[in-house]
Amino acid sequence: MRKKCEGVLNTMKSQKQGISAQQMAASVVEKVTAAEEALSACQDAEMPFLKGIEVLPAEESNKAISDCEAAAAKADAALNQAKTLIRTKQGDARKFPKELQE
Repeated sequence: MRKKCEGVLNTMKSQKQGISAQQMAASVVEKVTAAEEALSACQDAEMPFLKGIEVLPAEESNKAISDCEAAAAKADAALNQAKTLIRTKQGDARKFPKELQE
């Protein structure tokens, strides 16, 4: 009976670790996607400078610079959040069996 209980506990532990690994992967994908979207917003904010016009009107230039700075700040924050989460989850993943670490 004891061996049977240990077997059930081991199976449950393995399943719990598998679910935890899936949840970790999903949260990392979410943060990385947010960072990629923020970087895309940076590219969009740069567009006024990539039109081929040598000198933009002052008002348009100031708005574009302001938009670039705001997009860069959001991208920086998103990247930092993603990196922090990845580092944390890598540490957590080291506790899992080898087959789940990959």
